Amino acid sequence: MPTYSVANVSIAFGEILISGFGPDDFITVEATNPTNTLTEGADGASHFNRSASSSGKATVTCLGSSLANDLLSVAFNSDRISGRGAKKFFAKDNSSALSFVTAETAKIEGPPPWTKGRQLGPTVWVFLLTGMVINHGGTITA
Repeated sequence: MPTYSVANVSIAFGEILISGFGPDDFITVEATNPTNTLTEGADGASHFNRSASSSGKATVTCLGSSLANDLLSVAFNSDRISGRGAKKFFAKDNSSALSFVTAETAKIEGPPPWTKGRQLGPTVWVFLLTGMVINHGGTITA
């Protein structure tokens, strides 16, 4: 029987391998624009429109104690100074041959909110992606 395990998920921003995922859903990737839209005229005639956009956004949640926060903070602050912080982005469910996200270019959108309280909460990073491919695959690990 196929089995999903969070231990089989890998996420990387350039050379930074992100780990210490937050609780519950820890990554969401979505396209900025729909690939196909429909235009319908007043008389009922219609046509499809195809966008050339391949941009998107990835939201990654890490535990507040994750080393990834240190590494991503350094990457973001270096990019703020140099403007040269664009890197490749990659996420994969390694229990599937075809479940992955890639982006030719990614940048961190901005610093996450800095929040402290009674308990250490998660840190949410948002990546802007271009040249993005999203592929859904089934779990094949038994």
